[in-house]
Amino acid sequence: TSQAPMAPPPAPPSPVKVNHDACRAVVEHRDRVIAGLKEAADAAEAARAAAEAAAGKADKRAAAEAAKAKEAAAASKKKAAAAAKAAEAAKAAEAQLAGVTEEAAALRARVTELEAAAKAATAASGSTDDKLTRALAKIAEQGQELVDLRASAGESTKHLVALREARARSG
Repeated sequence: TSQAPMAPPPAPPSPVKVNHDACRAVVEHRDRVIAGLKEAADAAEAARAAAEAAAGKADKRAAAEAAKAKEAAAASKKKAAAAAKAAEAAKAAEAQLAGVTEEAAALRARVTELEAAAKAATAASGSTDDKLTRALAKIAEQGQELVDLRASAGESTKHLVALREARARSG
């Protein structure tokens, strides 16, 4: 019986080849890790830049809103000062109107007295025309003063009404 010789068993891989493949795998893994770290660093830098931009915008917005609030406060302060001045002017006008009203009442009483005196003088006197003319001239003079005071009171009343309206508008 002749038998064919058996083929030798395959040779085990060379230790140098195994080490070379392992080194290449380690280097490739290292390169992938480094690339992943670079991508993560780039993403972190982009996120940092976006955060800085957002913070800058927020700072600008906050500064603009603070400026608007400051302007509104200044305008409100001016309105309050104007309202206080209007209130003071209204009080002064009311006092002035009260004084004019008292003067007008006193003048009316004086005109009434003069009219009564003129009537009495006319009744007691024989020369009524001359005395009556003088009395009527005095009455006319007093009446003109009353008319002037009434006009002044009317102007004061208009001024007071305008001040009250301004105070009502200002809050």
